[in-house]
Parts: sequence; structure tokens; C-alpha cells
Amino acid sequence: NAAIVFDKFHILRHLSNALDQVRRDEYRRLQGKDRSWIKGQRYTLLSAQENLTLEGRQALRKLLAANRRLNTAYLLKESFGQLWSYRTEHGARAFFERWKQSLRWQRLEPYRKFAEMIERCQRRLKTDPGCRSKTDPPGHAIEWVTSPQSGGLSLLAGHLSGTHLVA
Repeated sequence: NAAIVFDKFHILRHLSNALDQVRRDEYRRLQGKDRSWIKGQRYTLLSAQENLTLEGRQALRKLLAANRRLNTAYLLKESFGQLWSYRTEHGARAFFERWKQSLRWQRLEPYRKFAEMIERCQRRLKTDPGCRSKTDPPGHAIEWVTSPQSGGLSLLAGHLSGTHLVA
């Protein structure tokens, strides 16, 4: 009776990995002074802006101003966090489709792969309404979940308390 859970933090980890891959690709692509803006900025780029010191926020602003592709990738990562603010499956799906469309002309291959991973999960997994956080009220923690009783597709979003879900 095990459930497969893809929680917010694991999904965002995959997106952070995609952003880090864009950073590494940009570092390899650039030469000289353009490269120096990226060197040593991994933590700054992958941290949530509210977790950065004043010095870190200034370094992030300089980095994003210096490299358009990193700026785009960073903004896409930050905007993806809105997914968890939707209360309905329809709203979450519509947001994800718009987010995916914004990748269309960006030439961000790691982000395209991330979006494909999410779509594979949607096709493979279905919501199990019996799953919820141990501490949250029913329906509060919303995830991609499957159980032996269900199969198919569902994308849900909502607030996550950080606790595990149980079936």
C-alpha cells in the first residue's frame, strides 16, 4: 500500500538542478570577462532571494543583468513557485501550460527536460484523494500521487507543510 509522492521540494530541486545546468552551460559558452560574472555564483543563483544577504542580493542583480539567459532561467524558476498557490487542478494545469509555453523560444534545454519530466509524471500518476498530510486538514497538501487503487493522470497544486503524505 505504498504511495508515490512528488512533493514541492523534490520538484523544485529538479528545477534548481535545471537552473544550475543552465549556469554551467553558460559558463562553458562564454569567454573572458563575461565568464567572470558567473564564476562563484552558484549559491547566489540557486538560493531563494529572501534567503540572501544584502551582498548576495546585489551579486544576484549584477549576475542577472550581465547574462540574459541566466536572467530568463532564474525568472522562470521563481515564477514556477506560483504553481502551489492554485486551489484547483484546472488552475494548476492552466498555469503549468502557460509556464511551459513561456519556454518555447528560450533555448533552455534543461528546462525543456524538466517540463517533460513533469508531463511524464502527469501521464503516469493520478491523484489519490485519500492521501493528505498528517498535520494538515484534508485537501490542504496537494501532490502528484498514485496508489494501487488508482492510475492515470492528475496534476494538483496547493500548500505543502513539509510533512510526508500518507495513504
